[in-house]
Formats: sequence, C-alpha cells, structure tokens
Amino acid sequence: MNKPPTTAKSLITALIVSAGMMYQTDAAFVIDSLSGDITTNETNNFISTIAAMNPPANNWGNNMATHGTEVQGMRRMYEATRNVTILNHCIRFADSALSKRNDKPGGERRVMWEGTVAPVWPNIAPGDPNAGYAGCESGMVAGDIAYCAMLILDNPSIQNTTVPDGNPNGYGVTYRDRAVRYLSEVDYVCNNYISKWFINSTTNRVQKPSDSRWSANAGNQSCTAWNRQWMFVMPYLYSARCHDILGDNPSYLAKYKDVVNEFGNWFVAAYPSGGGVYYTSGGRNVVKWYYEVPNDQHIENIGHAQHDVAGLFECYQSRYTGITSAQVKVYADTTQYVINKGATNSWSDNVDGTGSSTYVKSDFIWLAQWNRALFQMIAQSNISANQLNNDEGCKNVGYILYMKRWLYRHTFSGNYRVVARHSGLGMNVSGASTLNGAPVIQWPYGGGTNEQWQMVDLSGGWYWFKAVHSGKAAVIEGASTANGALAIQWSYTSGNSGNDEWRLDYLANGYYRFVNRHSGKVLEVPAASTANGKQLGQWSWAGVTHQQFQIISVP
Repeated sequence: MNKPPTTAKSLITALIVSAGMMYQTDAAFVIDSLSGDITTNETNNFISTIAAMNPPANNWGNNMATHGTEVQGMRRMYEATRNVTILNHCIRFADSALSKRNDKPGGERRVMWEGTVAPVWPNIAPGDPNAGYAGCESGMVAGDIAYCAMLILDNPSIQNTTVPDGNPNGYGVTYRDRAVRYLSEVDYVCNNYISKWFINSTTNRVQKPSDSRWSANAGNQSCTAWNRQWMFVMPYLYSARCHDILGDNPSYLAKYKDVVNEFGNWFVAAYPSGGGVYYTSGGRNVVKWYYEVPNDQHIENIGHAQHDVAGLFECYQSRYTGITSAQVKVYADTTQYVINKGATNSWSDNVDGTGSSTYVKSDFIWLAQWNRALFQMIAQSNISANQLNNDEGCKNVGYILYMKRWLYRHTFSGNYRVVARHSGLGMNVSGASTLNGAPVIQWPYGGGTNEQWQMVDLSGGWYWFKAVHSGKAAVIEGASTANGALAIQWSYTSGNSGNDEWRLDYLANGYYRFVNRHSGKVLEVPAASTANGKQLGQWSWAGVTHQQFQIISVP
C-alpha cells in the first residue's frame, strides 16, 4: 500500500485521555472525541490526509483489496458528511483501480488460470507458481468500484455536474456518466468471470470451480470460506443497489439479489446446513462459526470474521435477504459478551472467545446499531492499539466517525415534530383521528399530540413512527411498493410486511430521508405541495426537498 508522506514526528502518536475526551496529536488522522457529532476538525483533517494518499499501482499482495481499505474509509466518511470532496477521492481510487484491471490497456494483460486475459485484478506477483490465481479478492475490488457508483447515483443533486478530475481515463465527464460506466464495468466482471466460475448457476451460491485448471494453475484455493464468499458477493450487492436506483436491467437485478440472498441466508442458517453454531452463554443467545463449512472446520478468527460480519451487516441493510434484526442481534451479543473479555483492551482472537488481542477489527463496529455500548468499546480499542494511522487507518477512522455521527443522529427520547423541508409543515394525523386508515398529512404545527411522534427503535437503523395521540404507526397503505402510494396510520404489527418500518438516513444537512423497509421508497409530500392537508406518500428517492424532513424535539 502507498502511504501518505510522513515525518518522524508524525509517526509518534500521542494518545491523551482526559475528562472522558480522547485526543490524538501530530498524527495523520484525528478523532477529537467519541461523543457528540463529527467535528469540523475531524472532517478537514480526514480530507487533508486522504488527499496525500495515492492509489496502489497494482493488486499484488491485495493492495487494492484486503490490504487496500482506504476507499472503505472514504466512502463511509462521505456517507456520514455528504462532503463531495471526499467522494471525489473515492472516484480517484475507483478510476485508478478500473484502469488497472487486467484486461484494460493499463492492466497487466496476464493470462490467468483459465487461459484468458481475464477481467480481474491479479493479487499474486508474476513469477509465483500460483500467479494465475484470481479469486475473491478481485470481487472485493469490483465491489469497491460498484460502491462508488452507488454513492454517486444516491446523490441526484450532482448527477449532471462535471467530475473535477479532467476525466483522465475516459470513464465519463459527469458524475452520472462515471457511475454508469463503473456499473457497466462491474457488470462485465460479474457476468464474464465471477458468475462463470464461482457462482453455481442452479443455486446462485458461491462455489469452487470444478475445472481442473483451478487446481493446476491457481493453487486450488478455497472459495467458500465465509470471508471469501462475502468478497465474491460484494459486487453483486452494490451493483444490485445501483440497478435498483436506476430501475434498469431487471434480469441482472434479479440474479444479483438472489446471489446476495443465498449468501446471507446460508451464513446465518444453523450448522451444519449453514454457518451458525448457536448456543447460550450467560443467559444470552450467541453464536460461533467455522472458517468454512463443510470443508474446514477450524473456528473463525477475527481477521476473517471482520469480513463475515461486514457481509452480515450489508446483507441485512440491503433488504435483499431474509436476515432479521433478531438474528443480527445474536452477533452483536456475541461480540460484546464472548469476543470481548470484559475490558476495552481485552478481546479474543477467535469468535468463540479463545485467544487474545488488545483490540477488535473496526468492521465489528456496525453491530453497535444493535448494542450501542460496542461503539465506545470497539473505537477505544482501536485508538488505544494505535490503529488509526496504520495500513488500515483510513478505514478505521472512517468507520469510527461514521458510527459516531450515526449514534448522535439516531438517539431519540420523548416526542418529536416531523417537518417537511420544502413547506415547513409538520407530519400530522388528519383530524386527530384514532382510527386505522386515517390519512397522514402535512399541517401547520399547533401543539396537538396528533402532530407529535415517537421514534421507536427496532435496532439496525430501523424505526416505526408512533403517533402520540393514537399509538398507531405511519404506514404505506396496502403495503404498496408503487410510487405514489399514500401514507396512513395503522396499528403497528412487529414482523409484518415492513410497510410500517422506516430507515432514518441522516443527510448531513440537518435533514433526514425516511426509507420504507418494504418498498425501499422514501416518504415525501407529493408534487412538492405546500398546501395544508396534503396527504403524504412514497416515491423513489430524487434528492429533492419535499423528500427531506427535520426531526425536532418537542419540549
């Protein structure tokens, strides 16, 4: 990995813990504290640090994959801040990676194990006996490129703007052009290499190639270890999300979503049918799992498990699998009560609580959306173990700051007004009705309890909106997935279709978008109406102000 320029002084990290505040001085990345919101200093320092980073020249030694995690930190920090300068650095790395794909003019043009100049990123240097190998690590690189495309497509306000890099590789002048090109190139990798060799065409599960050349020319490496499976699945999940946004290519979308679904459901299924060996410890439901089933049954270590847990979280968030919040909660409890040994600097090195380490990988931090105590535990362990300015420092800092903001912006207690950005009018149950089916409308705030809502936390970023006067939920009528379906109140039913559950995405501008769990569409005021009494509905995300809402505490 190419590291940013450093001085002898910057290599000495000083950690100061004072009055519950943690500071890092004379270091590349900075975390001012683990409480409150992201600070301007943290954001500016992050930007200046990544600006000095250079994309790797090749993927040898996984410099673009497991040992090239800078882009993962950048993308999470962009999601947290919506700072387009950070997105531009993601694009810089994605452009470079794509230009160095093996079959591109800037690639190695190496003949791979299956006898072609395959669309991959060779991760073993020429001259090695297994130099023809290309497996899951290429999936991870493709996944990172697809994720960058997804970030662009998720921000409609920049679609027609010129990317300020001069289009060095000819991948597209505007942000939208660039995203569409990235997506098409990742589609090509999925359909002409990964699906061809590594996805079972009948079950859509990851498999090892049956071709004898895999053994002869690629070292017969494992493919169905859980961490490797997730790397293969990454480009399918993020490309599916891109196609979902674009509303194009339904055949690709169906295939990709099923690949994600098969991996996620297989991982959480009980052993031996799946990965999870479920048991109880201290009265809690917990889980351990093996490196690979059924072939390699040594217990999973934390270095591999970081990818497994990242995959679990992303699959759950995608809504493409049957994974439930309660299932993810088991992994959160396992991390807090089995992998952790009772102190911030005391962790096991394996998922069953054996072995020892002073910290746990930052990918486990997503489980803090179920067990909030994990945030401080995991973040502090990485800081104390000097993990902010090593080869994974960008990822670690980006993850910690993302979750710091997420927790700050997703802590609700009491009653709230929900105010449409474009109109300034509040979400209201019409006529203060307590009946199922009453319209949810916008109306000037007058202090009534039918204009007040409680955000009931379902864990994992999902909530239901509870009308204070009736105790009923804001739902999409008829569990419709169509644009234009209207919002009503109805009795909340846990485990129902999900049309009464919402993901609260903070947009880093004081506003949120509310994503319906069932449809994937967002709450909006139709036609950007500013009229009193306009009934709310759902529509595909367009980034417009009538799809953005403030959440304001009621004193």
